[in-house]
Amino acid sequence: MKNNNFLYQVQRITSATKAELTVIAVIITGLLIGLTVNYFDPQRMTPEQKNQIIAVFDSLAIASEQEFSGPFPNEGFGNDKININRASVLQLRKIPGIGIKTAKGIIEYRKSSGTFSSASDIMNVRGIGKKKFELFKDYIEVK
Repeated sequence: MKNNNFLYQVQRITSATKAELTVIAVIITGLLIGLTVNYFDPQRMTPEQKNQIIAVFDSLAIASEQEFSGPFPNEGFGNDKININRASVLQLRKIPGIGIKTAKGIIEYRKSSGTFSSASDIMNVRGIGKKKFELFKDYIEVK
């Protein structure tokens, strides 16, 4: 019976032991992880590149209607206020009282009506009234 196991095939071709192949696999994996981290380093990315990656995660969040941590989890969160004119769905979801539907509504409003002139303009978005606005007004800003 022929063994089609990849490791067996590589071992047969290279005459390397399983331990040697394991070390090689770990080194290659480490190099690939290092290259990936270096390539996607947020400090070296342009705002356009970051927005493209955030858009991919937004699409995933919208499609599954679940919360993802996103590619830049510490950016725009914490004690900083969230700029509602530039925030992604992921960032908007961090605002108290904003769920996936409301976040999508904010994005759609920006696409159809343009940017918000003031933070209170967010009340023009369907599903956000004075009561909800009062809940999160200290967490948002307009730039």
